[in-house]
Amino acid sequence: MNALMMIERMRMIDTAHSWAPKTLVGYQSQVRRFHRFLDRFQIVRPHLRNLPTVPPHGETILLLWSMQQYTLQESSHATQEYVGYPGARALRSALGSVNAWTLSLGPSGSAYRSQNQLFGPDGVASTDDLLASMTLGGMSRRLGTESRPPTAIRSTHVCWNLTHRARLLQHPLTPAALRYDLLLANLAELFFWLGWLRASEGFSLRWCDIDYISPAQAESRALPPGTSAILLQLLESTKSHQSQQVDVILAGITASGLAPGAAYLAVCANRPAGLATDLVFKSLDGKVWDSHYFRHTHLYPLLEQQRLEGDPYLLPFDGLTPSRHIALLYYSMGLYRRGGNSYVQRHRTGCVRKAAPDEVINHGRWRSKNRGSEPMPVHYHEPTLEDLVYITLLCM
Repeated sequence: MNALMMIERMRMIDTAHSWAPKTLVGYQSQVRRFHRFLDRFQIVRPHLRNLPTVPPHGETILLLWSMQQYTLQESSHATQEYVGYPGARALRSALGSVNAWTLSLGPSGSAYRSQNQLFGPDGVASTDDLLASMTLGGMSRRLGTESRPPTAIRSTHVCWNLTHRARLLQHPLTPAALRYDLLLANLAELFFWLGWLRASEGFSLRWCDIDYISPAQAESRALPPGTSAILLQLLESTKSHQSQQVDVILAGITASGLAPGAAYLAVCANRPAGLATDLVFKSLDGKVWDSHYFRHTHLYPLLEQQRLEGDPYLLPFDGLTPSRHIALLYYSMGLYRRGGNSYVQRHRTGCVRKAAPDEVINHGRWRSKNRGSEPMPVHYHEPTLEDLVYITLLCM
């Protein structure tokens, strides 16, 4: 109980901090002005609402206590000592989804959503009431809402990785199982670097989700003559579009010389017999790949080797302190999405040009909300296959 009382005190402090300190200072002078008015005209002061004499209870307070307790736990990120507000906020989101689902099963018209707040037969939902909003407002002010994204990988590191694996593939003593893994690793690196894929999108790809267009087929698919391309059919539910599948189009050979088409054909030539619905990123022994496996098996060792060979960017990350680990720098597959986006913002050596803003938005599958103020042509814009291939063909 003592621990709960400490957590409740933290919650009350956070509630008070839902206002900015300067705002509270200004309010204090106005409250004193109000009291002077009452004293001047000898008006009896109104009674303040009685404060509770027992700890509060209910679903809202339990949610807030659980969030406060979570922020007291040590963080897995070396850059922060304890779990931050963005991590704790996920508890509220999860409980809010449960509330929404439960209320949606009630009688028709018994629940509705207004201005991102959920209302049911008993009023506002526990995740949206005044107690929650004030406490979480103060908690975010106290802990900060900034989250640390993964560092963007650089093109030089990607190219080094591809070249290093190519040398291993040429070695006659490389075992067959390792050879296939190296081919898959090169394909994964190219797909994530050029396609700006999220981990769930890339590692969920099946063979039937990939369509290769050879140079001979280019004109029949409305592509520039002699252009090869790879079409990736992603998850039905993606982060940006929950209601439709999204295609990613990659040039078979990019302006800088990267060749995802050749990497794909090499994997196809060596893949074991199976079904079209089999996952692409799966080792010969049946190991299914994910973000953690790829990064720890096929990325971090190569970045560490580059560091040992004197790469000036990676040299400081020697692992002597917790904040100087390569794994901390590149902690998710978002490192490729961020790196690729940064790469096309400028006209790079070997490339034809930098990417246009609309190409970046389309390739990253970012969509802006229809606010009604956009120029009318925006709502009719539907880029063709040729339009979509140019960002990797010319800018990467």
